Parts: sequence; C-alpha cells; structure tokens
Amino acid sequence: MHQIDDLINKMHQFQRNSISKNLEDYHGNLDALLFIQTYLTDSKVKFLEWKIYLDTLVTKQILHCNTIYNIFNGLTLKSNLNKIDFKIFDLPSAQILIRAQLENFLIADFIYFQNCSEEEKLFRFNCWMYDSFLQRSKLILASGAINKTQESDKQEVKKLKEQIQDSPYYKKLTLPQQKELIKRGDSKLFKKWEDLMKLSELKEIIINNAYKGLSSQAHSGALSILNLKSQKLGFSKDNLHVYPLLLLSDLILCVMIVRYKHFSVTTEIAFNKLLSNRRRTIEINNSLLSLK
Repeated sequence: MHQIDDLINKMHQFQRNSISKNLEDYHGNLDALLFIQTYLTDSKVKFLEWKIYLDTLVTKQILHCNTIYNIFNGLTLKSNLNKIDFKIFDLPSAQILIRAQLENFLIADFIYFQNCSEEEKLFRFNCWMYDSFLQRSKLILASGAINKTQESDKQEVKKLKEQIQDSPYYKKLTLPQQKELIKRGDSKLFKKWEDLMKLSELKEIIINNAYKGLSSQAHSGALSILNLKSQKLGFSKDNLHVYPLLLLSDLILCVMIVRYKHFSVTTEIAFNKLLSNRRRTIEINNSLLSLK
C-alpha cells in the first residue's frame, strides 16, 4: 500500500502548488526529454536501422506532452455567432492524449527498453512494423500516390514476413499464433495493453486503474458523458480535475525519460548534463510509477 501512499503524498504536494507552477515543472521535464533526443541526434552516433525508429516514438511522446501542456494552459473556445470567447480546460481531449502518451511509452518500452536480447527486440520490432505495413497495404483508397505507397508496403510485408519466420522467437509461438501473426499481424504479439504494463514493470495498482479510467473517456459511453457532465471545464488557477491528470502525464513522461536515458551511453551522458535538481525531480517521479 506504500505505493498508493507515496502517490497520495505527491498529489497533496502537487495541489499545494498552482496549476501554473506545476505546468512550469512539467515543461521542464518535457524540455529535458527534448534535450536528450537532440543531443543524441547531434552526436551522429550510428545505430542499426531498426533502432532509429525509437527517435520517432520519442518525438511522438514529445508532441503528446506538448499538446497536454497547451491544454492545461487553457484553450480558447470562441464563437462568432454566439459572441463568446473564453478559456477552458479541454479535459476529455487531455484524457485521450494521456492514454495515447501511455501507449506510446509501452510500445517503446516493449521494443527497445526491456531486459531481453537484441534478437528478441528485433523480432518485436519486425512484428510491429509488419502489422503496420500489412494494415496499410490493405486499405482501399482511390489515390495514385497512396496506391504507389501500398505497392511499396507489399514489398516490405514480404521482406518482413521472411525475417519473422526465420526468427527463433517465431518458432516459440504456437502454430495457431504463427498463422494468425502472418495472416493478420499483431503489433503487440498477442498481448493486451495490460500485459505490456506488467512487462514494463509499472506499478500495476496505480497504472491499471488509471488506464481503465482513461479508456472510459476515449469512447462515447455513458461513463464518459457522466464524467464530462460533472467536470468543471472553465479555466481557473486551481481546477481540481486538472491536478490528477497533469500528475499522471508527468509521471509517464519521467518514466519515459529514465528508460530513454539507459538506451545508450550517449543518452546517459545527455541526462547527466541536466541540472541536478531536474535529474532528481525526474528520478523521484519515475520511482512513483516504475518499479525500476
């Protein structure tokens, strides 16, 4: 239960600050991730091609967090017809983005950060890419440029299929799984998001409940509508609905930074170039959500 107690204490600390103060700290963490990514890019370190795609996952994390930051700074709702112009907290969109932020981290962790062999990571990467190319190659779209892309995708599918079937990790799958993987693809290798959370060694009692709550907001079920009806969307300096969402996003961001730090010697050097109080903030936030 100390996992919950630590988080509650952090929430109390969070609520003692204004939203703007917490956003300032959040942006500092976001800036740290961007700094590490840029430092790695500028270093010109050579990686195998499949490892380069981590950079795009990091970019996606940065974009999600930057939009979350902007949402919690307040967005303008304007209508010329109704003659209204005021700031709001777009909480439903923030919740959807935080879910996407978490899923982005889970995929990055599953492919690049977990403690398994490079060969297994490559197999996971190939399955992830195979699923994506396979789905895109099947789209029915009347566009010359897209049709040309789909022809290229079919070649990628063929190449990846051979690499996947040659992997010893493919042979560890059951025969039905092997057939399903080749026929339909599966980017998470027959795992649910909850399975990836467990594999990522996030604190399950916290993240599972958070994910269920975020998922309920991603669809137009009655629960999402009831929650929206009860939420205060008007902009204010101490909107109580903002604090837990901003804190959750901040914790996920910090876990991403710490895992990314261990990706290479260069990312670790970049992390250590951050100011000591920034490093400490990131490491404390990481420990609230991660078991490692």
